[in-house]
Amino acid sequence: MTDDIKKLALEFIREHPNSHLSTIEDGKPRIRVMHCARCDDDFSVWFATSGKSNKVRQINANPNVATLFFEETKVIRIFGSAQVIDDQAVKSELWEDEWKQYWSDGPKDPDYVLIKVTPNEADLMDLTSGEMGTQKLV
Repeated sequence: MTDDIKKLALEFIREHPNSHLSTIEDGKPRIRVMHCARCDDDFSVWFATSGKSNKVRQINANPNVATLFFEETKVIRIFGSAQVIDDQAVKSELWEDEWKQYWSDGPKDPDYVLIKVTPNEADLMDLTSGEMGTQKLV
């Protein structure tokens, strides 16, 4: 995998932050639409959520997750381990003002937490390249 392809994949995620996050409960996948708050250069992705959400409970029971970013011709899949982050400095750093509709006390709202997905594996499929295969990112 070239650095150019990794750079393009990171740009794609950052420009298309809406994604799907899949967790596991009772051996079954549970999937939902999420907004990526940040994607690090190592393809770690961050999501904001309610500490009382089902996904937090599911991650605490089984940290194995998958997330998918896509548009018509590109798909990026990230498989990894998730952890719930309640560190105030990190929560303040990633805070977005439009989230005030969900957490009225801002980044100090006790219900506001972050999910960090650390990748074990990531791949990119670009249907415009004429190849149906995937390219490994991580």
